Amino acid sequence: MLYCANCKALVDGKRCPTCKSDVLREPKADDFCLLTECDEATATLCRELFAEGDIPCVPVPATTPVRTVLGMFMQSFRLYVPFANLEEASAVLAAFTEGEAEAADTDAK
Repeated sequence: MLYCANCKALVDGKRCPTCKSDVLREPKADDFCLLTECDEATATLCRELFAEGDIPCVPVPATTPVRTVLGMFMQSFRLYVPFANLEEASAVLAAFTEGEAEAADTDAK
């Protein structure tokens, strides 16, 4: 895996699929890397979960807020964590999403 400093993402291959840059390098431990894109509520919860494990997390708005039919604002966020914490943050996120899926299955029954 290589790191695209433009997109702050890990890339398979020799060119970033997002920005098409071929200026990639090996990731450094303190490089913030894109973990996921999610809604505001999930971003807030992930920050809290990551804080419990001392994982730095930076949420960055990915879209302009959009007003829904109900008058509420919806916005998505990209979550970035340091490369050194990426694997641990991915595991925490996976456990969280699995827990949400199990709760949804239980509610549906």
